[in-house]
Amino acid sequence: MVRKLLHKGFSVVEALAIFIVVGSIALGGWYVWQKHHTAKSLQQNSLKTQTSGEGGVYAHWKTFNLENGFSFKYPANWTVVPNSDSASVEIDSPIKNNYYFTFQAAIGSANTNLNLNFLGTASGNTIVKLDSPGSMSPLYLVAQTNADTNITGLGLATTPGGPSTSFGILDNGGRGTQNVVIAANLVPAGSRSSVNNPYSMQTYEEQPDYLTVVNIFKSLSR
Repeated sequence: MVRKLLHKGFSVVEALAIFIVVGSIALGGWYVWQKHHTAKSLQQNSLKTQTSGEGGVYAHWKTFNLENGFSFKYPANWTVVPNSDSASVEIDSPIKNNYYFTFQAAIGSANTNLNLNFLGTASGNTIVKLDSPGSMSPLYLVAQTNADTNITGLGLATTPGGPSTSFGILDNGGRGTQNVVIAANLVPAGSRSSVNNPYSMQTYEEQPDYLTVVNIFKSLSR
């Protein structure tokens, strides 16, 4: 019986057998690659969730509770300044690049130890809208600006940034005893936290702990 040959000397049956073998090898290789790719994708998604979720950003952070029900998280290597209490607290970052951040939160009347620069109306630019679970009003993190558009500090506000940003939380129009001021400032190394020099927004953003400060504000809840 004469078998029909292909141009290169293989019969139809032989060519079909080779095709099946090659196809099986290719299919097996694709299955192994797909399984590895899926496992790698799941691992990357898991790492992304751990990094962006509370377990990642706030892992090993401490919680500070203010007497009016507000609380916030802060890194364990930041220093709570002596004489801080549940009505007035200052927490300072480590010094990096010859600067440090000071984060201050205070509750009280306008004639106590409130930083009045961050209680009332001033110009500013919104950094982020805060979730702040339990808050009775929307809250924002706003960079307060001066006439030269430099940043005089980052503060809690009840309105978005603009020419007339409402910084702090006013109690009875500011006349009560439960006004809330929460602010963060960039301070030169060796200076007291009360030194609030204006800097450009770029200078703030270039600091290694800038995003840490933003995350402290984002951790606010009530």
